[in-house]
Amino acid sequence: MKPLTKLYLKTFLMTGFFFGIIMIPIDMINGEFFSIWKCLFESLFFGIFMSLFLVTSHKNSLIKLGIKEFTDDSLSVKQTKEITAFISKDELIARIKTDPIFSKMKIQIADNVIYLNSSWTWKSYGEKIQIIITDTNVELKSIFISSKPKHPTALVDNGKNKKNVDRLENIIKNG
Repeated sequence: MKPLTKLYLKTFLMTGFFFGIIMIPIDMINGEFFSIWKCLFESLFFGIFMSLFLVTSHKNSLIKLGIKEFTDDSLSVKQTKEITAFISKDELIARIKTDPIFSKMKIQIADNVIYLNSSWTWKSYGEKIQIIITDTNVELKSIFISSKPKHPTALVDNGKNKKNVDRLENIIKNG
């Protein structure tokens, strides 16, 4: 099955199932008679609508970011990249703190790891970004970047995590 089809199906099942589960007690509280057919129909309709809307929006955002071939990795909300650069940890932290987007995020610094956490916005549930820096020699650093949604069940992110990884790569390489 193609990765895009899998994402449509997964989104359809997740949104339709949870909508159906939530609507059963709401209908009972409202005094409506429980009908399995009504529940299935509403869940089916809601799941189809949400999967078409969410995944199509996600796909269009990725196309705008230059993704031409949809794979499981390119459609994933967890984005990673490993790069090498001549940059110190302190210089990287300084660049992150002066960036207009990343400077607004909560920054935590550990030994060889930098953690960035964003808050909820109208575009996302927030992201958790991890930057792991390892020395390959005195000046050259290997830097592993990962960005994923704070909400573990997020199925689409409209390319937000890809943008984070690409922006960090640009900050590391170009300042």
